[in-house]
Amino acid sequence: MPYQIEIRKKPFTSSCLKKLQFPSHIHPHLELIYLKRGTSIVTTDNKKYCLGDGDLLLIFPNQIHSYRDETSIDASMLIFAPDLFSELKEVLCTKTPVSPIIHRDRIPTDIAEQLTQIHQRLNTEDPFSQLSAKGKLLTLLCELLPSMELIDAPADQDCIKRLLIYCTDHYTEPISLELLAKELHLNKYYISHIFQEI
Repeated sequence: MPYQIEIRKKPFTSSCLKKLQFPSHIHPHLELIYLKRGTSIVTTDNKKYCLGDGDLLLIFPNQIHSYRDETSIDASMLIFAPDLFSELKEVLCTKTPVSPIIHRDRIPTDIAEQLTQIHQRLNTEDPFSQLSAKGKLLTLLCELLPSMELIDAPADQDCIKRLLIYCTDHYTEPISLELLAKELHLNKYYISHIFQEI
């Protein structure tokens, strides 16, 4: 399955969505979507899920994912780097959810209000408001993560991240398996296997 590598300049963004149509892509950030209204089909790591009214989705770093609307939607989206939260970074970078969806009966009843506050505070010029948005997101993650069954991320996920970062940083230069193997201290056959698999 072909996918795009997404490069984000900001470590933390918030937006309101009326469409949830994105082709397969991957990035080293987390992506949180709260679907207030509507239905969307989410594909992550080749598994399909149905995101419905009131459900929340949390995509972990370096997971290939895509969206396709089934109905008109109203959603909130946060995209943020795991580096923002040193307290959770190890969990966010070494684990992956069995299912990326948290159904409406397992999320805080005031989730829409919490996300609105984060969005408003993040999108101001005031650095204290932006810091407050980060604190509110940390609190929200601490409420949400216990609702998810987390397992160890695939062993090759760190290699994938390193390969993506190197290729992104050096895409204007000639890149070969031999060069990647030398620069990243990996076996070229292993690198070839990763590219073929993913």
